[in-house]
Amino acid sequence: RADVESFFQGAGAAVSSIGHGNLERWLGLMCMSLYMDYTPPLRGIAARFFRFYNQNLYASDHGAPVYRHAIVAAFAGAPLPTAASLAPAVAPPGAVARMNELAFELVAFNRVLEEIRRENDEQKKVIADLSADLDGHRKTVANLTNERHELLHGPDALRRVVRARVRSHWLRIKRALGLGSPTT
Repeated sequence: RADVESFFQGAGAAVSSIGHGNLERWLGLMCMSLYMDYTPPLRGIAARFFRFYNQNLYASDHGAPVYRHAIVAAFAGAPLPTAASLAPAVAPPGAVARMNELAFELVAFNRVLEEIRRENDEQKKVIADLSADLDGHRKTVANLTNERHELLHGPDALRRVVRARVRSHWLRIKRALGLGSPTT
């Protein structure tokens, strides 16, 4: 800044440097701004917040310490603006309090969001466990289906069917001849 002011003064200009962007507000505002921009559900709130800042705080945001300066050079006796012509560097009554309320609401929102994320992580673990169980059940069903198919259609299946039918006929003959109880 000093180099730019010296350059213009060396060229014969009257120079005024007007600060803007109070550092004490800037840090909090940047943190809130970045947080709201990073968190999609908060982007609508961010737009309203920036309107609030522009309407209520921007004009008074030039109290020291500041992080930027507008350097104005006036040549040939042109009038030079001064910081004294700006609005008072004090925020309107209640404006900073409203900004702080939003900051505390964002902190509360963040706590809720973290709890939701933790619950989502737990639910993902439960889903993974249930999916693993379901895969195990699917394998069991596939194995049983294969075994059933083998029993019904394998090489010994016909032999078993024939034996069962012969046994059934043999029991009927025995009962008809009175050679045993109906269950033997």
